[in-house]
Amino acid sequence: MSASPQLSVIVGFSSDTIAPVARAGYLAECLGALAEQADPPTMEIIVAHHEPIEGSMRSRRAFRTFVSFRRQTS
Repeated sequence: MSASPQLSVIVGFSSDTIAPVARAGYLAECLGALAEQADPPTMEIIVAHHEPIEGSMRSRRAFRTFVSFRRQTS
């Protein structure tokens, strides 16, 4: 991630009201689309979430060079 991004993208992530655990489902697709842009601006991508997210480690590993996962505590 660049020290001074031109664009900040916040991806909010939470479970639905009946599932005890959120699932990463479309997260990799979303991050992949952001990563594959043609001539993108300098950007930072932040995934804001509550723990736990089932399947998130796969996305963390795949996109670790440009995505910051930040756990929300409130």
